[in-house]
Amino acid sequence: MAAAAGKKHRREGEKVWCPDPRNVWQLGSIVEEDGESLFVLTPDDNEEHKFDVSQTHPFDPSHALLLPNVSDMDNLHEAPLLDLLRRRYEQDLIYTFTGDILISINPYKNIPMLYNFPEIDSLSKQENPAPHVFVTADGAYRALQKEGKCQSILVSGESGAGKTEASKYIMRYLANISQSGKNNANGGGSSVEQCVLQSNPLLEAFGNAKTIRNDNSSRFGKFIKIHYHRNGTISGASTSHFLLEKSRIVGCAENERNYHIFYQICFGLSPEEKAALFITKPEDYDFLNQGNCITVPEVNDKKCFKELVDAMAIMGISADLKKTIFTLVAAVMHMGNLKFSENAKKEAQCADPKQVEMLASLMKVTPKDLQFALCIRTMSAGARGSVAEISLSAAEAVKSRNGLAKAIYSALFDWLVDQINTATAQITGGAAEKTMDGAQNKFIGILDIFGFEILQVNSFEQLCINYTNEMLQQQFNQHVFVYEQEVYVEEGIDWSKLSFQDNIPCLELIEKKPLGILILLDEQAMLGRRGSDEKFIQKLHQTHEKHPNYIKPRFGNEQFILKHYAGQVTYTVAGFLDKNNDSLHNDLIELMNSSKLELLTKLFALPAPPKDEGPKLKRASMTKMTGTMTVGRKFREQMADLMAQLNTTQPSFVRCVKPNNIRFPTGWNAELILNQLIYLGVMETVRIRRSGFPVRRTFDEFVDKYKLLEKVYSGRAKKLPTNNKEKCEMILSQALQRENWQLGHKKVFMRDSQLRILDAVVRKVRVDAAITMQKYARRQLARKRYYKARRGVVKLQALVRMHQARSRFVILRRRITCLNANVKKWLAQRRYQKIRHAIIRVQARVRGRRARKLVAYMRAAPKAATIISKNVRRYLARKHFLHLRTSANKIKSILRMYVARKKFKKLRVAVTLLSKNIKRFLAHRSYKRKKQAAIILHAVGRGFLARLKYGKKARLRAQIRARAQTTIAKIVRGYLGRIHYRLARRYIILVQARVRANRVRTAYLQGRQATINSQAMIRRSLARRKFLKEKRMATRY
Repeated sequence: MAAAAGKKHRREGEKVWCPDPRNVWQLGSIVEEDGESLFVLTPDDNEEHKFDVSQTHPFDPSHALLLPNVSDMDNLHEAPLLDLLRRRYEQDLIYTFTGDILISINPYKNIPMLYNFPEIDSLSKQENPAPHVFVTADGAYRALQKEGKCQSILVSGESGAGKTEASKYIMRYLANISQSGKNNANGGGSSVEQCVLQSNPLLEAFGNAKTIRNDNSSRFGKFIKIHYHRNGTISGASTSHFLLEKSRIVGCAENERNYHIFYQICFGLSPEEKAALFITKPEDYDFLNQGNCITVPEVNDKKCFKELVDAMAIMGISADLKKTIFTLVAAVMHMGNLKFSENAKKEAQCADPKQVEMLASLMKVTPKDLQFALCIRTMSAGARGSVAEISLSAAEAVKSRNGLAKAIYSALFDWLVDQINTATAQITGGAAEKTMDGAQNKFIGILDIFGFEILQVNSFEQLCINYTNEMLQQQFNQHVFVYEQEVYVEEGIDWSKLSFQDNIPCLELIEKKPLGILILLDEQAMLGRRGSDEKFIQKLHQTHEKHPNYIKPRFGNEQFILKHYAGQVTYTVAGFLDKNNDSLHNDLIELMNSSKLELLTKLFALPAPPKDEGPKLKRASMTKMTGTMTVGRKFREQMADLMAQLNTTQPSFVRCVKPNNIRFPTGWNAELILNQLIYLGVMETVRIRRSGFPVRRTFDEFVDKYKLLEKVYSGRAKKLPTNNKEKCEMILSQALQRENWQLGHKKVFMRDSQLRILDAVVRKVRVDAAITMQKYARRQLARKRYYKARRGVVKLQALVRMHQARSRFVILRRRITCLNANVKKWLAQRRYQKIRHAIIRVQARVRGRRARKLVAYMRAAPKAATIISKNVRRYLARKHFLHLRTSANKIKSILRMYVARKKFKKLRVAVTLLSKNIKRFLAHRSYKRKKQAAIILHAVGRGFLARLKYGKKARLRAQIRARAQTTIAKIVRGYLGRIHYRLARRYIILVQARVRANRVRTAYLQGRQATINSQAMIRRSLARRKFLKEKRMATRY
């Protein structure tokens, strides 16, 4: 009882991870322990819950840290892993390491400053760089440069987890770091990088579409290889793609769209360009409106189309070629609107001839040939090679139409990828994969491929997609798990075997000959019309019913279930055969080859046969093109080639995770995320990394890298090592704990983070050496500074003494100057007093003299006053006289002016009357003249009429008479004008004479009167002067 009580008391209040129905796991506090049960207080509802001890997981202090690497967490479990990812995600830290594997959680929003390029070499110089997709890219680039081995970065995850965006940023970083601070050996490096980056808008437009899970879902897989020169600059790039989802071209699910390019040309082309291609609204096309989703929120198709056009220009696609590409895309759009009907014989025929003509004009073929190829199929029969025409039904014609649309679009997509590779090759001169001396260039491969898909209805596309993810998971398992164990066994490392989820049985079920699912599907395709989806599903049930990864549904005859590493998926076989045998019959291929559209014929061009075989080989080539290569077989070969390339590289992994299914920022679905982490092998990776020895180096590499430690530890060793293995053992035994490393036959194996410890030891040794060197350097510098300071102090003392003496001299000089000034002041004051007394005496004498003169002047003043008064009176009298004279003159001028004005008015009245009379006379005379002229005119008129009546002679006499009359009238008018002028001139002269006489008379009278007045004034003045003179004389005597 006491022991139980002690245990109970010890665990009360401890934190523990416990199950949570909403968040999968949550952190609670132990309230009570009862045997194998725990009562835990959970913070969400603040209530106690009972859990089995096996259902909980103990809490470790490292679980509360915001660790950048999950491997650094102690007592690792899915509960603290989920909590760590959630806390980092809430702080916009979407990247987290698990060892060397990067977990990327899609934020569904833009995070500021997240993708700002760091300074070159800054990531490699950081001891523990923060988790980022750039760090993974930088690690691959540095490994390529240091180790010389090709690298690959595998970006995986479900649809909508952000794989495509992660791949974009990886390429941008690689393009940025490869050209910064370096000179491209072959030139054009920046153009190659630009070409690689600008290929994204082109591939996304033609290969991405909106799905229920993702607005920009990649519906194809691509593997981009970026080749490098030895100096680290990009030498070229190549792109390969896998499994374009052709079925989307002719139809898509609800709330999904077809490929972006269809909507971009509808919204991006100008009205004139759309009219030339017969394009209207996207809603008008059956291939585009099946998902009832035309636009995507926050996506501007017009802007994306402009980016596409710019990318095409960078790829070297000319304007004419762009127009041809858009023409083919428009043709595929219009094919969906091509309808078929059946006649009485159940033979298909096009329902709308105008639609056929429009489509034929776009494809540059004749409408007759187009209708024939879609509705009729020719087949060779008999040994003589006779040709039979088989009419297709309306349903079969629709299949032919859809097959042609898919074939054109797929071929166009293949051509665009080749064009990207060609554009890159032209920049590098076709030497992307080889150096100038013929050696193979190293590359970094970036794999961006569709994520695992589990839909409501899973068809052939989902089987291929999930098959691809199974292969990638197997490669991941091979790299991380199986390869780990095999290497440990080969090297003789003490290692306990670890079980893991191996998906080889599932891969063999899908692809292994002779009974794999894809193999059986190809067999049905080879049967032609005898093969069917029903026979295929029956064959599957019979062959694989007992396979551990195959489940036969209890209900339904069109489905089968596969156990993938990510869970069980139910596949519906309806349409499997058609999608796998996605080929065209000969008539459609011949139709494409007859097109006048150069690009279209190039897409379907057949290899040229030898001259000696001719049509026979051509028919064989066409047969090969149309029937033998199924989609499944082609895809298996592509995957095999991809895996072969990946196996030659050193892989890096980016595991993309989507936090929720509704694409909501900050949304967190813990159960969904945990399932993805398990499916992606993250949990297993963390466990194997922490329990094993993930870091390994060959003895030579290790000794070469840590030469410094060898020299340091050799001085302490009792026995010097003789080979690199002993050197490695000597270094590791002194630098690391024994349980953290082991020596194999060829390599050194260390646990996670031990390299950082060794690098820290190296740095410490270097720091110690640097400190010693710095100590001696500082001593020497201090000695130099001492002697320099001593010399400076001596100089300073001399300067101080000089300054003191100079200061004393200045003070003494100032005092002497002050004394001289005071003496000069006293002497100046004495001189001033003497001069002042002298001036006062002079002034007194001057003032006395002036006073005496004033007294004498005052005595003589009365006589002067009498003279002044006399002169004043005379001045005033003269002034009064002049004023009176001026006034009189003004009055006389005013009177004269008045009289003259009165006379002028009388004259003006007389002139006015005279002019009126003259005007009246002239008017009367003018009237008489006009009257006479009118009489003459009437006479002339009458004469003219007479002349008309009596003939030519009369007219001539009348003309003579008229001329005579005109001459007479002219003479009369001249005479009258002269008389009028003479009369007017006589009257004007008379008036002017009278006016001048009047003026002269007035001037004479004014002058006479002025003379009289002047004489009177003069006589008056003389008389006054005489009177005054006599008066003065009389007064004087």
